[in-house]
Amino acid sequence: MKEDSFIEQELRAEGRSLGDQPTNFDQQPQPQAFNVNGYMYSGKRQTTNDAALVFKIVGGIFVGIGVLILVIGVIVTHFMQQHYDACSETTTAVVIDNVRHDDTYAPVFAYTVDGKDYEEKSSYSTYPAKYDIGDKVELHYEPGKPSNFYVDKSINLVRGILFGLGGFFVVFGTVFVIIGIKAKVTNQRL
Repeated sequence: MKEDSFIEQELRAEGRSLGDQPTNFDQQPQPQAFNVNGYMYSGKRQTTNDAALVFKIVGGIFVGIGVLILVIGVIVTHFMQQHYDACSETTTAVVIDNVRHDDTYAPVFAYTVDGKDYEEKSSYSTYPAKYDIGDKVELHYEPGKPSNFYVDKSINLVRGILFGLGGFFVVFGTVFVIIGIKAKVTNQRL
């Protein structure tokens, strides 16, 4: 009976034989990573960590944009309400023209306050024109400054648009952040 050589004995101890492919000793072994429960996982899990980070960053950006829109909404509606509060007097105005601005129309109102005639163009325009020439409307103006006026309160529309859009961004961003956090937590449990 032939006795195994020293090399054959070492290979057998490692679970290999002489016919196996030689090991490249220049390559460093891949480090093994373990999660908090002690289970080994490969480098593929890093992709999940990267995706979780992307979700958190994108979600944070959306939340930031939403908060910014909400703050702008509060500021804009505050100043609009101050304008409405200042315009405490009313008079009847007649629409004398609809001035075209790009694809919208801004009405021009003619009205009289304290014996003085005014012709003022509205700062709001619509498409199609909201008023026909000759329409009579109730115009609210500021005492002592009749050129500061409004016809229709649009604060509810502005508030609805800005708060709705800001709220959407905050909710959408929060969902993204939660997905990113859950992906990270799920990864740690694997």
